[in-house]
Amino acid sequence: MNTKHLNGLVVYGDIGIDIHIRTSYQPSPGQDAIVEKIIFEPGGSAANCAAAAAYLGIPTTFIGFIGNDYFGKVARSDMERYGVSTRYLTRISGDTALTIAVIDPNGERTFYSYRGVNASGELLEAEFDYFKSKKFFHISGYSFQDKISRNNVIKLARQAKKMGVLISFDPSYWYSKEYQKRNPDLLSEISIIFPSKEEAKLLSGSSDPVIASQILLELGSKIVIITLGEEGCYVSSKEESFYLPTISNPNVIDTTGAGDAFCGGFLAGLIIGLNVKEAAKVGNITASRIISCIGGHKGAPTIHELLEDLIRNHEDELAKKISLCLLRASDTK
Repeated sequence: MNTKHLNGLVVYGDIGIDIHIRTSYQPSPGQDAIVEKIIFEPGGSAANCAAAAAYLGIPTTFIGFIGNDYFGKVARSDMERYGVSTRYLTRISGDTALTIAVIDPNGERTFYSYRGVNASGELLEAEFDYFKSKKFFHISGYSFQDKISRNNVIKLARQAKKMGVLISFDPSYWYSKEYQKRNPDLLSEISIIFPSKEEAKLLSGSSDPVIASQILLELGSKIVIITLGEEGCYVSSKEESFYLPTISNPNVIDTTGAGDAFCGGFLAGLIIGLNVKEAAKVGNITASRIISCIGGHKGAPTIHELLEDLIRNHEDELAKKISLCLLRASDTK
């Protein structure tokens, strides 16, 4: 089905390469450890979201930076393979971002993140043709870690608002911890926010998802989705609030990118024409696919795989609705 006429998604934020290192020995400082397996996969929070949405057929554009190195070529090629437009993915002098995840004998992960040119790439004022025929602009909170990328977000958010594009936000732990000191007014501009339970507590002061979501709604967000890991998510708006359980998946391999995939799937659902609860179910299916593979978006489903999973989970009516929405979109001239 041709979905090019849908108003799509713009994503800004981190893109890079994730290096997964598994070891059966946790060394003391100064010692060596044998690496049993090493896996390189393209990733980055924003890139994961973009790939998930684009693979579902949503017209998706990525804004960001890669270095003039081999990893930059891999990251760009990967985005294009998932159907993401890389017209505004700029290659500049410097290093492409790398995140090293060391997996110890107990399965615990320790992350070492290097933002590379994600932190230093600067957008020019003259480049603001990003939001034509787009419905949502999605921001990754990691962009607030450094001054230049933080300024990029502010410029883009202002332009998106001028053009009537809705803003969604995955805040990250760092932004949630520091937001009262930096950019405290941003939440009033956000239409949809996707904090984890811990991030919601930092933003609102409450560990109760129900209370936290109400506080975030009062701060300006129209839809609040608090992700709760294995417990699912709590979704709240002025019209409705509900818990949504996760999709059962006995083949969990790697939870990296699950939250990003949920964001991509949820936004895809809204763009297709679903209501909030239906879009959240699409987000759940998308996240459940991601955790069956190593890599932040390697397991992203196509629209056909999404429909198959919905039917498998007894969501036949939702699968039919999505098919009809896409059929209407493909008939639009």
